[in-house]
Amino acid sequence: MSVAYINPNMLFWARQRLGPDGSQLLSFHKNYNEWESGLSKPTFKQAKKLAKKLRIPFGYLYLAEPPKESTTTADLRTLKDIAPGQYSVDLTEVIEDAIRKQDWYRDELIAANSEPLPFIEKFNLNSNPYKIAEDINEVLNVQIGRRDGQVDILRFFTEQAESAGILILRNGKVGANTHRPLDVKEFRGFALTDKYAPLIFINSADYKDAQIFTLVHEIAHLWIGEGGVSNYHLAEIKKYSEIEILCNQVAAEVLVPTKIFTELWKKNEGSLQDRVEILRKHFQVSTIVLARRAFDLGFVQKEEFFTYYHYLTKIWANQKSKRSSGGSFHHVFPIANSKIFTDAVCHAVYSQRMLLRNGARLLGVKPSTLDNYVKSTGGII
Repeated sequence: MSVAYINPNMLFWARQRLGPDGSQLLSFHKNYNEWESGLSKPTFKQAKKLAKKLRIPFGYLYLAEPPKESTTTADLRTLKDIAPGQYSVDLTEVIEDAIRKQDWYRDELIAANSEPLPFIEKFNLNSNPYKIAEDINEVLNVQIGRRDGQVDILRFFTEQAESAGILILRNGKVGANTHRPLDVKEFRGFALTDKYAPLIFINSADYKDAQIFTLVHEIAHLWIGEGGVSNYHLAEIKKYSEIEILCNQVAAEVLVPTKIFTELWKKNEGSLQDRVEILRKHFQVSTIVLARRAFDLGFVQKEEFFTYYHYLTKIWANQKSKRSSGGSFHHVFPIANSKIFTDAVCHAVYSQRMLLRNGARLLGVKPSTLDNYVKSTGGII
């Protein structure tokens, strides 16, 4: 058998790059430790399997030193023990895939003589958060009165944002790989700003009640033209960056306007739980968003807020354990890829401007899956 004269240092680098998942490589083959130490070499067949396990191109195993991996978008997280811009392999792949989608969609729009979106980068870091929130409400038409009767507020905001031209990708794993779930502790979402094809990714592994705040937070990023990866949590009290503080303020004001909330809060009595349950009917957002708003505005003490938050997390955990997979793959994959992006790719494929295999690859599905999806939805308009 042909021996693969790979660089053992690249094995070590690639395994460390995987983080905790890299430990599984130690049991990949009985000779793995010898390969990594340079005492022996794998065969070409074994080396190819190794590269796949390590999630790197096969050629990387022959490099003299690891390639420089640049951060593709700003790191706005507040994680402890992690250097800025240090993304996991999973997050890196998700960002790179999102950029590929954005690039393709932008080219499509420009080729169709589409105009740039006027609300992207309309404001900046020095702008008034109330003015930004007011503009978001008007552009997306998501004012409180418009939310009446909405059963799924996350879906409502997503559809409104996509109608305005924003790609919204919601996925809790790397592509369609169920064995590679995304870590909510690492990130909750990110925004890639662009005048033609602004994109938001929401980590749907998070509690659904928290995803709505993440979505509006990322929308605020687009309005000020500052993309980045975020991990803001409704139950955390940290010193965030200037960008994150502004986006948090905007998101809170869009979802729960200060003036209206203050008036309604004072009209009702009872515990935090009693009040937010009453106000939920008016604002159509989760009670944890309302509870955090009450805490930030000084209406409840820290202890009361966290007691209520921990009560909710037990309920969410129970709901998550009983939650279904979310329906058929035909229903899920357009959500993971953005509905308007999925439709654009399908239109390009079935108007014969794009090969079926290329469209399927862009959506992360098999050609047969894409074909069946189009047939099941009644064709492309």
